[in-house]
Amino acid sequence: LYVYSAAFLKRFTKLERTPLEVVEGLEQLRALEQGYRIRVVEVESESWGIDTPEDLERFRENQWIKNLSS
Repeated sequence: LYVYSAAFLKRFTKLERTPLEVVEGLEQLRALEQGYRIRVVEVESESWGIDTPEDLERFRENQWIKNLSS
């Protein structure tokens, strides 16, 4: 599970893509090559990527997520 703060994402989107990111197709490499640290947490429950508006809607409708904000 990757979690980013809004402040980091604003900085991140202004960073140039790195050659390794382009080759590997992993945006996490851009952050690492720019000196940022990434903390990864393994979760036991099912997870999925949020890559489209439909994915985001499914995420928002998930009861597990609703329980987190309670």
